[in-house]
Amino acid sequence: MKVGVDARQLSGPIVGTARALRGVLRAWAEAGIPHEVFLYCPRPFRLDFPNHFHNRIGCGVGRFTGGTLWLQTELCRMAGRDRVEAFWGTTDMLPLPLARKVPCLLTVQDLVYYSAPGVLSPYVRAMYRLFFGRSLDAAARIMTTTAAIRNDLVAMGFPASKITAVHLGVDLPSFSNPRGDAGALMRRHALEPGYFLFAGYLRPNKNLERTLLAFKSFLSGVKSGPKPMLVLAGGRTRTDSRIFELLNDPALRERVKYVGFAPENDLPLLYSKALAFVSPATYEGFGLPYVEAMAAGLPIIASSIPTAREVCGEAAQYADPLKPETIESAFSLLWRDEALRERLRLKSLERAKEFGWPSVARRVLQNLEAVAR
Repeated sequence: MKVGVDARQLSGPIVGTARALRGVLRAWAEAGIPHEVFLYCPRPFRLDFPNHFHNRIGCGVGRFTGGTLWLQTELCRMAGRDRVEAFWGTTDMLPLPLARKVPCLLTVQDLVYYSAPGVLSPYVRAMYRLFFGRSLDAAARIMTTTAAIRNDLVAMGFPASKITAVHLGVDLPSFSNPRGDAGALMRRHALEPGYFLFAGYLRPNKNLERTLLAFKSFLSGVKSGPKPMLVLAGGRTRTDSRIFELLNDPALRERVKYVGFAPENDLPLLYSKALAFVSPATYEGFGLPYVEAMAAGLPIIASSIPTAREVCGEAAQYADPLKPETIESAFSLLWRDEALRERLRLKSLERAKEFGWPSVARRVLQNLEAVAR
């Protein structure tokens, strides 16, 4: 079988959905799957593992436009020439002209377009308005990253028989045994081991404003002894100005460190020196950093929303994302209660074993084979 794959995200920083796609492709390469795989991308990219995939790179104006419009035009022509027999749309949208001829599997990462459209730029909202609903209709099968998202789609009227949930995975060895000099990283950013860590883009759904206010209140209650740090690692966004206003608060300035976007090799080292991971988000489609934190053996302060509960299970101390006092309470509990931290650490390590890439890749392939029948 000839399988086409939307690989656009591989041409940018390897974060989030790009890391997820790479994890599946690496597992396919290692397993030696009996299919031809064609990776379509408007710009050149590099995979850091041996593979026998066919890389199809855009040309001309496609290298500059990229994005959804390229998906609807040049990718369709390239996949038609390759005579693909099934196609995997990896990030929410399908090449609709191709979907009329070839059965397609569509991965839905989240439903933020419906639940919180304000976090998207006007251009991205326009692309979703034009193509997201039509892609959901055109897909032979839809694959969500959590059962919670699957349930939301069913509630919107999409047939349950068409939708399956497949969790994302994690490279367990990279986070359980990180390579590199963690000490040099600590010195570079003036960090003290034993901090609370947030990792992810500084988007509104990450709830960092309430998290910072909760951390400020928690710090005021630490009357004696050392006080912990909160480390924020992630790329900036157009909506994060309020976060940086809060970071200038004298009560936070010395105990909260923004280290910027963390390169992929630095992330496991940042996890390795943390006391706990914190991300009481108001919305998540999956929450890949939760799984990374579990693989690193960290206790977690997680949001009480359904997706976070589904991913973290018993490995987290949950907080209501809309109530800073519950986030403050979670900070205090994990800071003071060593036995709780150890219990959650063991739960994290056990839970992380359920998110290996080989099993994820196998389920993705089963779904592709099903749509091609």
